[in-house]
Amino acid sequence: MKTWHKVLLITLATAVPAFILAPMIWPPNLHGGTPVGLQLVLFVILAALDALTFGLGAAFIWYGLPLARRAAVRGRS
Repeated sequence: MKTWHKVLLITLATAVPAFILAPMIWPPNLHGGTPVGLQLVLFVILAALDALTFGLGAAFIWYGLPLARRAAVRGRS
């Protein structure tokens, strides 16, 4: 399996639960207004992008952090 397949798998495996659980962890303000029409669609897109960046961060920690540590050790020498 190629590395980008693994990154995509980890990204989606963390982004989907993050997208679903975000309103439960951070509930919307009950005293605020309700988005209408296009606003609701844009907020959903924003939430999806937020979940994807969370998933990419998890994939970076899983695969990129060991590479960054090795590069930092080589740079000290």
